Amino acid sequence: MLIHFKRFIAGSTIIALRLRRCKKLCTKSRVSAIKKTLSTKNLRRKPLEKTSTLSSKRVRAREGQVTQNPQHLRPSTVDDEEEAAWYMGPKYTIDDRILGRLLDVYIFSITYEIPGLRLATMLAWQRLYAVNAYIPSAENVRNVYERIPFSSGLTNYLAHCHAFEYPVESIDCNVWETLPGEFLTEVIIVALRSVQGKGSDLVRPDHRWCDLHEHKTKGEKAVCQSSAGRLADLDMEYKAAKAVKSKQAAIQEGGLPMIQGNRHAR
Repeated sequence: MLIHFKRFIAGSTIIALRLRRCKKLCTKSRVSAIKKTLSTKNLRRKPLEKTSTLSSKRVRAREGQVTQNPQHLRPSTVDDEEEAAWYMGPKYTIDDRILGRLLDVYIFSITYEIPGLRLATMLAWQRLYAVNAYIPSAENVRNVYERIPFSSGLTNYLAHCHAFEYPVESIDCNVWETLPGEFLTEVIIVALRSVQGKGSDLVRPDHRWCDLHEHKTKGEKAVCQSSAGRLADLDMEYKAAKAVKSKQAAIQEGGLPMIQGNRHAR
């Protein structure tokens, strides 16, 4: 599982480096600017003098004009780069960075309307959650909601995960009041539905993945669930186990009248 994640993340690195220039990519007014930033022309490698964020002394050192101060030759850090992504700071964990890069790819799929890539990104995040039940911090939630529509599958998924997994007793009101209102509203709705026992299958993040995949037709949903790569996913295992229980219950209910009839006959 982790090997697949590493391959997926490695392939999205180039896209992530260009996408992190864009802020609030979810707004319609920014779509044209996003496309311009991600155009083929801008993705080409440019000369060092134009694209490097290093100081002039470090540029000269790389061009062969080595300075006497060896500190100018040290590797670049996050603080040195103007284009450093928000998730590359020292306070963020590996899981935070995986989420950040998946978010970059998710934004790319929305911008260029690539449903297959969007679905693959969503599945990658759901599988990551299934492995270690990682829940983003409040700051990471804000970062997500600033960049994609709050009605998207990923934002809804984050709300569902918080509603089911986040310990209520540890909630800091000072932190939660800084979160988007749409996120808090969805968390409350999901939490109430789970407590009341109504439609728990519809809101549990590990039971019905396709409800957050934004499939346009039932056919798309059927193709998603029947694909070979989905058979081992947590929601499909739950679906199979539920079907077995239903079948066993039906057999037991069908056998009870016959047993009762035999008793009456005696």
